[in-house]
Amino acid sequence: MIMPLQVSTLQHPKGSLAPALTCQNLSPEQEESILCEVESLLGSFVPHSIRGSLHTLSQFLPTTQAFDHCTACSPKILEAFAEKGFEFIREIANTNGSEYLEKIAGLENLMAEVNMDDIVTDFDIESD
Repeated sequence: MIMPLQVSTLQHPKGSLAPALTCQNLSPEQEESILCEVESLLGSFVPHSIRGSLHTLSQFLPTTQAFDHCTACSPKILEAFAEKGFEFIREIANTNGSEYLEKIAGLENLMAEVNMDDIVTDFDIESD
């Protein structure tokens, strides 16, 4: 499954910036415009993610707005890569990569702001 994704991305005129298909509540004209923009040379749009369900034996293509603190595509990560290039990749590989990316993307600060006492879950196993 990774090869069709990779080929679709590499062959798209916008490459890794190929837009995701997000046609919800659009007029037919708007939908046609978006479909033309996301279409790849393989004849279909470029999915950004493919998920599957064992329960229903089906696949689906979830799309959402980009997360500001994404460790892959947030503006801060893209800026760091643009500034440092391969050195940025080397820093990730030679350190605890996930912690390093979380710090740059701002996830470290976001998680520090969460007060676990505010998150209340009550699981009573003995009650019906």
